[in-house]
Amino acid sequence: MKKPSPKNTGPLSWFKDRIQKRKDKKEEERNLESRLLKIITFVVTLVAMALGMSFLPLFPSPLPIKLAVLVAFLTFQYPMYGMPIGGAVIGLGLMYHLAELYFISFLGSEMVRVAVVVVWMALFVGLPVIFHRYKSALAIDFGLLAVTMLFFAPVYFLAIPLILASAVYFKKYVALTVVYYALISVPLQILQYFNYTVSTITQPDWWNVAGSSPPLFTSLNSIFTNLNSSISQFRLYTTSQIVYAITGQLTWTPNINGRNLGDALTQYRDSAPGLIMFIIIVVGLALALIFFTRLFIKEGAIGNDNKIFPCLTATLVAALFFILLSGLQTALAFTADVSPGTILFGTLATLLFTLPVMFIDYTPKQTATTSEVTDKAKAIMDRLLVFEGQLNNVKENIPVDVSSPEGKMLVIKDSLEDTLRKSEARFYEMTDLDEKFRELEKLGKDLDGLESELNTILLEYQIFVNCEFSN
Repeated sequence: MKKPSPKNTGPLSWFKDRIQKRKDKKEEERNLESRLLKIITFVVTLVAMALGMSFLPLFPSPLPIKLAVLVAFLTFQYPMYGMPIGGAVIGLGLMYHLAELYFISFLGSEMVRVAVVVVWMALFVGLPVIFHRYKSALAIDFGLLAVTMLFFAPVYFLAIPLILASAVYFKKYVALTVVYYALISVPLQILQYFNYTVSTITQPDWWNVAGSSPPLFTSLNSIFTNLNSSISQFRLYTTSQIVYAITGQLTWTPNINGRNLGDALTQYRDSAPGLIMFIIIVVGLALALIFFTRLFIKEGAIGNDNKIFPCLTATLVAALFFILLSGLQTALAFTADVSPGTILFGTLATLLFTLPVMFIDYTPKQTATTSEVTDKAKAIMDRLLVFEGQLNNVKENIPVDVSSPEGKMLVIKDSLEDTLRKSEARFYEMTDLDEKFRELEKLGKDLDGLESELNTILLEYQIFVNCEFSN
């Protein structure tokens, strides 16, 4: 029997092993994603990208819808490639409109402006590359949907239920939802604050006027009217205008005479301690609520299989958010558009958005991967080759009939060779891998039976020989 060659343990071999292990891990993660989750990702991504590219238009209609379909399809196949493309288009659309409204030029020195633009675009494009699971793509979509809700005054409060729903469904990936929500909403909220609050107050000490504090959570329907422009045609000249608009703001000297956008930024900076304190209070209370819920589950006071508690926890957090948002405006120096109806409907919306979690089974349906099938087949093949050598040795040196185990061995060998060839070529669909893995386990048991059968044949021959010698 052919001896295996010694493994190369050099740096190149180690590097190849690391790459292969990383590929196997990624494939295993992809295999654990259900088909239904991928379809949901396609639908939600299509809606989120269509709304994002339409409300922050970069290309003329109907290109945003067409691009959204392509991005959603590519995300359905490979989230690592689809979501960064969509993020880049939406990020460029945001930068283009911020440049048109002279927001970038008021950020500070040229170095600061460049840093902000680079960081913003890096987050839009880089985060989907780093976090490229289907759940992370959905979390990003929920962030985009939450922002688009702000453009509709009657339902702007749905942004919070969508963020909390992302926390319930996607756990740690909710950070992506919050990041994308903040990347888009914060600069637009500052612009709206300047255009429709700061610039409209005639009093010289406008910052002392009631209601002049910067908003923390409000509808963006007013600034939405300034975001309707896009390039008229997708050609080289009009595309270059986008680049010139953004790069021009990096070096343009803003007009700081009179009241300007810099005053709004200064007011936000002045209210930063209160804004941060509010976020700390809300997050702290939410974490405390989650902690005590898990404590009760651990102690047995609450059933561990009760799926209603994530839903109720999110609903309570939503109610706390809106109540604190309404009650802490004066103490923490911010404003928010909150009414009793907002608190009621925002809480009910959170309950409705998170209620489907009760019917979701998080147990993975797919457990085997292509690499596991290949490894299993190779392990059984190695055992079979050892058995084949033993069988040939018996066949050549001992006058016994081994045709029965030999025929069965050849059938198993043909099946193993076929499985190895197809698995190494990644021929099997993900839905077939579990079944194929079970077939290999059966072949392993069949091989155990052949070894027992050969041992029985040899034992009978040994008894026969002993009897002959005795006679």
